[in-house]
Amino acid sequence: MSRKHCKREYERKQSEIQYRWLRLAVACFDELIMSRPNWSPPIVDSEFIGNLDGNPVNMSLWLICAHRGDVESLRASAPEFLDLYRELLLSRDFPPEAAETLRMDATSLEDIEAGGGRFYYFR
Repeated sequence: MSRKHCKREYERKQSEIQYRWLRLAVACFDELIMSRPNWSPPIVDSEFIGNLDGNPVNMSLWLICAHRGDVESLRASAPEFLDLYRELLLSRDFPPEAAETLRMDATSLEDIEAGGGRFYYFR
């Protein structure tokens, strides 16, 4: 095995370890959305913001609905969603101290576009 190949394999494994909690959070979110497809207003997308070092503490999740007018309704239902989401995370061995610090907010595709797109909006 070449040195270059070994280095690539090492970096791949490190990346898997470093971002395992973020990947778990995304997988649990997808599972929750699939199990409750009639969430009102509909959640059409999401944005996860985690720490660059892979630490799961203080992770942020944005629920995204289609229209600006639905954001307040989505925010009102966010505590129920967050409780279900935390339960699912904890059942998958997500660190309890990180689940406690998980933050959630809501926005719309219209707001994101008005804010200059995802890169600028979530900055």
